[in-house]
Amino acid sequence: MGRRGWIVVAAVVVVAGALIAVAAHRPAGRPAAAAVARPAATAPSTGGDSPAATAPGGGACPPTVGQAPQGWDGPTHGPSRLRLGPGLTLRPTPANLAASRRGRPMVISGRVLRSGCAPVPGAAVRVWQTNGDGSYGPGQGTSEIQCCYVQGTMTTDAKGRYEFESVKPGNYSGTPHLHVVVRAPDSRGLETEVEFADDPFSGAGGGPVLHLVERGGRLRAVLDIVLG
Repeated sequence: MGRRGWIVVAAVVVVAGALIAVAAHRPAGRPAAAAVARPAATAPSTGGDSPAATAPGGGACPPTVGQAPQGWDGPTHGPSRLRLGPGLTLRPTPANLAASRRGRPMVISGRVLRSGCAPVPGAAVRVWQTNGDGSYGPGQGTSEIQCCYVQGTMTTDAKGRYEFESVKPGNYSGTPHLHVVVRAPDSRGLETEVEFADDPFSGAGGGPVLHLVERGGRLRAVLDIVLG
């Protein structure tokens, strides 16, 4: 073999040795970048006039954690925007209206969506809760309780939107929460409990957790309900 041939062989040996050294120092168990699959992030909800949220790449909206509705008392339709107040077994007397206003003012807005992120117009959204004192109604703690100081039913508009004014619920038994029941026109439905991020025990049941932000003298949050 001539001088030039030996030079080529030596160069190949040097390069091979360098590649082996690099491979020896690569962290074990770490896959190549091309093999890492990153989950698609869901677009943040706005609760406003924007079109239905979609995940990048055409992904779906994850269904809200809950169960099938267990019952339905009172009206099945209402306006898309509502102030919660006395109802069901309570008449809107001055005393009951005053009790329904006790607490920090709160506004919750959102949409009802399909798992494919399409809005659901005409869905009934029923909400009931305690007032800021943690009371559902007169006689609480006895078999004679009357409910509720703070309740109401809305119907989503053409873009699946709803909104309600209320007060932040107080602690009755455990974590403060909202009861929410949704029924779509095709009879699909969901019942869930919505908790608040500022409570240290919120989220234990896997249901929705609201992050309230004060703006314009009211606590505000967005709650999108996704039917499976």
